[in-house]
Order: sequence, then C-alpha cells, then structure tokens
Amino acid sequence: MSSESIINTHPLPLFFLAVIIIGLIAAQQVIHHYKLSIIPETAVIIVIGAAIGLLTRVTFLDINQHFDILSFDAESFFLYLLPIIVFEGGYCLQKAFFFRNIVTIFSLAIVGTVINIAVTVLLIYVPYHFIPIPGTESVSFFETLTFCTVISAIDPVATLAIFNSLKVDPDLHNLIFGESVLNDAVVVVLFNALNGINADSLRWFTVIEIMWSFCWKTVVSITLGLVVGLLATLYFRVTPMFMSRPWTEVGTLLCFAILSYVTAEIVHCSGVMSVLFTGIICAQYTRRNMSSDGREAAHVTIELLSRVSETAIFLFLGAAISGKAEGSVQHDFNWLFVLLTLISAPIARLFNVVPLLSLANLIRLIRSRSRKKLIPAKHFMMIWYSGLRGAVCFGLVLYMTETSAHSSMFMTTTLILAVVTVLCTGTGTLPMLKLLRIPTNVQIEEAKKDVVATRSKVHGAMHYLDANVLRPLLTRDKSETERRKEYIAREVHGQEELIESGKMTSNPISAASLYPVVGDDTLCDASIVSSPAKSRRESQV
Repeated sequence: MSSESIINTHPLPLFFLAVIIIGLIAAQQVIHHYKLSIIPETAVIIVIGAAIGLLTRVTFLDINQHFDILSFDAESFFLYLLPIIVFEGGYCLQKAFFFRNIVTIFSLAIVGTVINIAVTVLLIYVPYHFIPIPGTESVSFFETLTFCTVISAIDPVATLAIFNSLKVDPDLHNLIFGESVLNDAVVVVLFNALNGINADSLRWFTVIEIMWSFCWKTVVSITLGLVVGLLATLYFRVTPMFMSRPWTEVGTLLCFAILSYVTAEIVHCSGVMSVLFTGIICAQYTRRNMSSDGREAAHVTIELLSRVSETAIFLFLGAAISGKAEGSVQHDFNWLFVLLTLISAPIARLFNVVPLLSLANLIRLIRSRSRKKLIPAKHFMMIWYSGLRGAVCFGLVLYMTETSAHSSMFMTTTLILAVVTVLCTGTGTLPMLKLLRIPTNVQIEEAKKDVVATRSKVHGAMHYLDANVLRPLLTRDKSETERRKEYIAREVHGQEELIESGKMTSNPISAASLYPVVGDDTLCDASIVSSPAKSRRESQV
C-alpha cells in the first residue's frame, strides 16, 4: 500500500482522536494544578464527550464514516474495558482495610443489592401503573424488574477519585470501593439470570431459581478467580528466567487476568467477580515472584490501562447524550418514568445502607463490646451519598435493546440517571465531606497500626496462615538482605554500561543509597513501585 493511500484512509477521525486525548489530558492537568477538587474529572470527561457528540451531529463532518471513535456497545465494554478496571481494583486493593470490613462489604454488595432492587421495583412499578398519564406505554413487571436490576449497579469513580486525592479514612474508602466492585459483579450475575428466564412462564418459585443460580455462580466465580490467581503465582514461581524481563512479566500477568475473566464468562459465571479475586491473589502472592522492575512495570501498566478504560467509558457516556454512541437506538424520553427513577434511586439506597450498617454495628458491638470498631454515623451518610450510577448500568442496559420493547426508554432513563448522579453527586462530594466533618489527610501507616491492634481472632488466624504457610509455599520472596544485594548488583552493572557509553561520569551514585525498602504488607504504594528504573534515571548525569 502506498503512503498516499495510508494518509487518505482515515485522516480526519485520527485528527479528532488526537485532539480529544490532548484536551482530556489538559483538562485533568488544570484540575490538578489549581486543586479544583470540587470538580470531578469524570464530570469533565462526560462534558467533553457530550460536546464532541453534539459537534458531530450539528456539523457536516462525518468523522464516523470509516473509523467510528465514538461507537460504544455492550460487548466492547464488558470484554475490553471493564476487566482491566476490576483487575486493577483487586491488584491495588488495601487488603488490611478490605478484609477488616469483608463481612460488611459482602452484606452491602449482596443483601443490599437485593434490597435496593426490591425497593426500586416497588417505587417505580406501582406509581407508573396507577398514575393515569395519557400517552404512556405499559411496562411489564418483568421488564421493570430487569431495569431496576440494571440501575442498581453503582459506580462511585468520581467519589473515590476525590477520596484518593484528599486521603480520606481508608476504612470508609474501602467500604465504598469494595461494595461497588462486588455490587457490579452481583448485578451482572442477577441480570444474566433474569435474561435466562422466560418472562411468560414466571412462577412463585422463579425467585428461588434466581437465587440458586446466583449462589452457585458466585461460588464458582470466586473459586475460578482464586484458582487462576494461584496458577499465575506458581507459574511465576517456577520460571525464574522472567526476573530479567519485566515487560514479559507484565504481559504474562495481564494474560492471566484475561484468562480469569474469559473462563468465568465461558461457563456463564461472573467474569467481574473472578478477575477481582485473581487481582487480589496476584497482588498478595504473584508479585512477590516478580522482579523489582517487573513490579514497577506491572503497577504502571495496569494503572495506565485502567485509567484509559475509565476515561473511554465516560467519554462514550457523554457522547451518548447526543445519540452518537449507541448505534441505531434512539432516545425515548418518558418524563414520568425518568422522574420515578430519579426519586427511587436515592430512597432505595437509603433503605439498603442504613439498616445493614446498623446491623453491622450491632454485631460488632456484641462481639467486641467496644465502640472503637463501630462505623460512625457520618460514614453512613457518605456511603449512602456515594451511590453514583455510571458505566456498568449503561453497558448493561444496552443488552436490553435486543430483548425489550421499551429498550429506548430504558436506555434514555439510565443515561439521565448516570449523568445526573455523576455531575451532581460527584461535584457535591467535597462539600459533603466538609459538612459531615470527615477527616482528610489520614496517614495510611498510622491507620494500619490501628488495624493490627484491633485485629480479631479470625483475622489473626488468617494472617498467621498467610505469613507462615501460604506465603512460604507459594512465593520465592527473598529476604531483605538478598533483595538488597541483587538490587545493588543490577545498579552497578547498569552504571558500568552508562560509563562505557559516555552517558555517565565515572563517579556513580551509590546504589545502596537508592535502594527502596519493600514492605511485605503494602500494595501499590510508593515503597513498592519506587523504582530501580527511577534510580537509574536519576543517576544518569
């Protein structure tokens, strides 16, 4: 193919794509530079996506003629974008705080989601059918149930981004994060179970069938995730030749993540739940079998891919406002259905969060007879407030285009709900933190000391099993002295090569002074990803 034909193939779409990326990066840099924490990055991305979609609709420039940069379909979302986001969440999880609240997180994600669906169905189906509004179409109970399941998927990306920048209490952070990730998995499993049921043959025992399907799929999904994570750990353990190939390590790690997700989907289980637990196992054991360069490369690559996927999702979400991202589906605005959805979402979440967290506090008080472990009331309100809807519910509702006669109305309503919660609730996160007087700039290390001091007997037994049985069995993690010797040897060898090439003076910086201390119980923080590569860059005089 000639160079002229390559240039004339898709020049305009690539130009727009480059401009979009530069604009997004510039907007994010402005937010960080001027410390505009009140403006979530996700809100900015949605606005930019909406502007681009509107531009392509009102102009005569058909940038999607050959290369549709704004196309968005459910399969692409669940196959290419969502897995890496969930895997990154598990890989960079703060395990100490997550497992400290594991029972509460599972209750919110499983029982809370079921409560949320039931209350939402009640608040939408009953008024919609008993309020006589001319021109409104009837929606069946099964369609309403499926739609309410879809919009029960929460996506507090905007809230968690602000939490990260302000260093909010890690217990609160992990309660919201853990609930959101597991909630997405629960919603996907329930949605698939509903899709496998014939709406014309609903019986009283259908609920039992759905719950049974959910239970066995959840168990199988978690088991698959753990097995694939352990296979990855053993694979890295018996292949020491990877020690000098960091990018091979990263590629292999990502392949195991894909394997976990796809395997679960093949057997009709939850790929989201499977890849989450694969990420947790890889963070705890697999990374200990990786080289220092491999750990740094894995952290940077996984976080980069996750951020790119999140940006693409919210960009598509914004573009969908103008009708450019959902293909042939057209918007169908039903003001009553939209109003009932916007009202029912926060009310249903209130019935979900407050009772379950109150029950969790009661159980903690009975078991420990101390108020130190109780979840503060202000955390109740913040967890309730963080129930944003986002890309997961929008991706699921696109699947309904093939099964529901009201797919356009459901898609439009879901889009409005997602945009309203991200723009309004996300923007109000910082004022809500100040109103509730939730502490910020919390030091993680100090909080970890409190976790160790208040560790229960069950958590203590799990920690003992991990440190004395599983970790020695599954990893070849060396002692601090051995890692230090290997690191210094690599640094000296690298400096000798730089001196020979003339890129460095003959007075190298001491490698020992640059050696990063790697903590056993820290994931994805500066100490682990503190880098031999960074040290080499700093030594290049």
